[in-house]
Amino acid sequence: MKLVVMIFVCTFLFSQRTFAQQKRVFDLDTRVRATDMSPTIGHIGTYCTGTLVAPDIVITAAHCVYSQKYKQALKSPYFRPGRDGDTYSFGQFHWRKIVVARAYAQDKEKSKDIAFIKLHRKVKGIHSFFTLKPSPKSSHIKITGYPKDREYGTSWSDECEASVKDDFLEYQCDTTGGMSGSSIIQDQKHIIGIHALGGEDANKGMIIDDSVLKAFSRLKKSHPVDSNDWITYFNNDFTFYDEFDRVFLVNPSKSKLDVAVIYYDFNREEKRLKLSLSPFEKKEVFKTRRSKFYLRYQSSQTVFPQDEAKCEKFDGKCFKKFTIKGADWGHYEFSLDFGAKSL
Repeated sequence: MKLVVMIFVCTFLFSQRTFAQQKRVFDLDTRVRATDMSPTIGHIGTYCTGTLVAPDIVITAAHCVYSQKYKQALKSPYFRPGRDGDTYSFGQFHWRKIVVARAYAQDKEKSKDIAFIKLHRKVKGIHSFFTLKPSPKSSHIKITGYPKDREYGTSWSDECEASVKDDFLEYQCDTTGGMSGSSIIQDQKHIIGIHALGGEDANKGMIIDDSVLKAFSRLKKSHPVDSNDWITYFNNDFTFYDEFDRVFLVNPSKSKLDVAVIYYDFNREEKRLKLSLSPFEKKEVFKTRRSKFYLRYQSSQTVFPQDEAKCEKFDGKCFKKFTIKGADWGHYEFSLDFGAKSL
């Protein structure tokens, strides 16, 4: 069932989907288009990367499949192995189980940002997989993922040196948002970590330790994982829903409203639109994958926002910033009926 939330304009929402800190590009960006990428590497939802390590098991970062803010597994981390733009040569897959490191989910331990996805069915046509290997103290590595700052749905790679430091793998391979969950690959065959965090001096990956190896082994055998170290979420709804938010505006008054909206489209580009809402009209205004947008409206007698000191200025006019609240995609209605000031 799609989520529908009525949010009145007097309630300003500043919570948002929580993902890890934006990843770093160091000096000259050395990422290249991954033309020879293994088909086991795939796109998770619209925002992350994961790798098949068995016909129906994906390893990724925990924040790609779990919301710490809402303390729940995400509903739509669909997996598309070998994705190339709009082409899904091996199909798309829902999840049957999501297994998240307990230390990450409950204690917000950054060094445990790792998870597995058990797919709702096996991927056919892929027979060779990377193997999980305990993280060495140092190694030459390659990271391939689906960055948000490149053409949507395309994969890019970089290579560099990595070393273990303070419970993380650290490296200066260039990465950006969207590459979270990418496998850190050694010798073109071993996964020695999972990329998850950015920092001032280095990007960081989760190490592969005994707990990860044991969890993977049990998942392959369809056995329960150790509940002391992992939390398992189950899903039996394999419907593929929209991977974006629909935003509706509602005019509950007897007067026509003129509305200006600034939002971000699927390519993360700023869009501006103006519209009118007739008395009591509800209208779907835009679709987005970003949680923030800006709103201004007025009638012949009222205007919103009313507090110039707390607004965002665009072309000299005052707009209010809104943040869509929710861990998953959904339908959101904003009722334009409060907080107005007489002209």
